[in-house]
Amino acid sequence: MNLKTYLAVCAIASVIWVIALLAVPGLSDTVEQYLLFFLSTNAR
Repeated sequence: MNLKTYLAVCAIASVIWVIALLAVPGLSDTVEQYLLFFLSTNAR
């Protein structure tokens, strides 16, 4: 996979992720909970 293909795949995945977070309220709440849990356990 060359750089151009890799960047295109990353951009498409990012756009799909953002649309999913905006469109599905339960998903965004779950992701927020996991991120807060991860950050609170790794904060020092």
